[in-house]
Amino acid sequence: MSTPTVTALSSIVQDWVTKTELMTYVRCPYTYSLLYRGEIDRADLFDEFVLELLAEGQAFHDQVDATAPGIELATAEQLDELFASGVTVLHPPVLFNDDLRIYGMPDGIDPQGGAFWPIEYKSHKDVQPYDELELAFYWLLLSPRRTQGIDDPRGIVVLRRDGEPHPVEVAISSHRLAQVCGLLTEVRQARVSPVQPRLCGCHVCSRVRRDEVLQSTIARRHVSLLFGVGPNYERLLSAVGVHDYLTLLSWNPADLAVELRQRGAPRCAASMIERWQHHARAYRDGKAQAFGDPPPVGDAFIVVDLEYLTPPFGERVWLAGAAVETGAGLTQIHQFWADDTDAEERKLLANLGHLLDAHPQLPVVTWSGCNADLPTTRKAAMRLGVDDPLASREHCDLFVWAQRSVRLPVPSLGLKGLADYFAVPHTSDVANGMQAQLLYRRSTDRTSDPEPDTKQRLLDYNREDLDATLTVSRELKALARGVT
Repeated sequence: MSTPTVTALSSIVQDWVTKTELMTYVRCPYTYSLLYRGEIDRADLFDEFVLELLAEGQAFHDQVDATAPGIELATAEQLDELFASGVTVLHPPVLFNDDLRIYGMPDGIDPQGGAFWPIEYKSHKDVQPYDELELAFYWLLLSPRRTQGIDDPRGIVVLRRDGEPHPVEVAISSHRLAQVCGLLTEVRQARVSPVQPRLCGCHVCSRVRRDEVLQSTIARRHVSLLFGVGPNYERLLSAVGVHDYLTLLSWNPADLAVELRQRGAPRCAASMIERWQHHARAYRDGKAQAFGDPPPVGDAFIVVDLEYLTPPFGERVWLAGAAVETGAGLTQIHQFWADDTDAEERKLLANLGHLLDAHPQLPVVTWSGCNADLPTTRKAAMRLGVDDPLASREHCDLFVWAQRSVRLPVPSLGLKGLADYFAVPHTSDVANGMQAQLLYRRSTDRTSDPEPDTKQRLLDYNREDLDATLTVSRELKALARGVT
């Protein structure tokens, strides 16, 4: 492999599109529209956590690049000579496809005897849909050079597994290629006509322009306000004339499900449409809609909430909070902290297990524990060779229940959104789990002096989540029972 010197572009006509522009649009069309018009800059796109992820990704790029010798290229002919000799080139000069009006630089190119497979580096461990989309863009970019393999599009994603580069060959589907071509048209259209906001979780929509986005979507009764309606379903609903949730209510669920399946949503069922309509009624009527069974938990239970590191920052359960609700108006709060060592984490898991063993008759209640807390303790126990404190416990995931049984006039079923709806007071200055991870990492960084109150801030953050889960659980149970 070789790494040629990259020459900067001097200018490109307005109609051309890069991979970065395409992916920015894919992640949030509204953000791309604002960025293109200069209403925000690139510094607004990312929060502190994502910036750390980008730094980790760049370090991985540097690790891969260090395996290849650097060479200087003075002409395009020299690049062609490298390809002709079968050399895989990392960081080639800027390449162009005049027919599609796209340009860019893949992380690498494997000539493959004229097939020209694009190479992308990714610091995660598994191939993601966005990776396939980027490979599809670069496959199209390299089309003018291709003499072989035209009917068998492929690329390579270099993943990070166990800290080391791991190349994976990826087949590029015709669907992905067509998707890129369609998105190129949408990107160019977004440059001409400003994109209206939709509710989404990107940093711009959820933080930088949060109030503006929320006001706009509420005023338009936009379908993105409905839980479960993401960008794909939004496009399909728009295609059948459903742009707002009041129009959605006029449809027969079975008929609309058939329409959406025919347009590319094979898993769409009438029950899904019915849940969207329950949410639409919650907005229309300004009150919660309970439509399923009551939550399978009584008045006595134990709320469990964990804080932990996630890759690429490590794997460590560093705080376990538990609120023991006895049903007699008494709540006992327990919090178990672990410094960044295996011994401390083992102690935390053991302490949590002892607490749960002391109340064998009480079920464990979590918010999204099936996707978060339970797999996290299971992996930690396997990694450390100890018992899993949550294994074989009676467990109620209130988030899973809420998805099936209740909708409120708020956009999401996230714990913090419901806590706001039920007026649970905020006591912590830590915004979310991502910020909590950053604070914990810094508190354990021996190369710098941590802020003296970091541990207490994190304990307060965990306590706020325990209080929120307790209050939300009580309110939802009362709602399901018809108590106002």
